[in-house]
Formats: sequence, C-alpha cells, structure tokens
Amino acid sequence: MQLTYLFIAHNLAVVRYISDRVAVMYVGKIVELSETKNLFSTPKHPYTEALLSAVSKPDPKLRAKRGELLKGDIADPANPPSGCYFHSHFAACHFAETLELAGSKRA
Repeated sequence: MQLTYLFIAHNLAVVRYISDRVAVMYVGKIVELSETKNLFSTPKHPYTEALLSAVSKPDPKLRAKRGELLKGDIADPANPPSGCYFHSHFAACHFAETLELAGSKRA
C-alpha cells in the first residue's frame, strides 16, 4: 500500500508486530535504529536491552526471569550531560557491541 506512519509507544510487545523499523529513544534522543527483527534478536544498545528485558513474556517458563534493572543515574532532560546521555551507565553507546564481544558485563 506504500503507507508510512509514525507510531510512538512504550509497549515494545506491540511495536514488534506492527513496525518494520524501530527507533529507540533515551531522554529524547535516538540511541538505536534498526529493522524490527534485528532489534529484537540482537539489540546493540544497553538501554534497548533493558527495555526488551522488561517486555512481558507469555511463556510461563520465561516469566520467572525478571527483566534486568538499569543501574546508574537517569539523565536530566532539562540539564542533559555532555556526550552520550547514557554515559552514567557502564557501556558507552558507540562501543556497546565491542564490550559485549569482549565479555564485559553491562550495568
């Protein structure tokens, strides 16, 4: 149908089924942009991983695993930090995949 629309949501379970591409935002900035399938199978940014870990899972075996909580301070949108807004967390945005490959644990 050659249709384009912008769908803004906090519910990634819904986003997964209606979107071809997803942009994840943190404090008003896009931190990850990916095809939906790739975003859900191999997220690159630690904030995306945290959001995905919080999605409810219909399988009772998977429900027992609680989502990982983020550690660190949330950036203040009225007074944002310089550089990456996610810098108070262990992984730096540009090196998130590299840290994962090196076996580092993310916050």
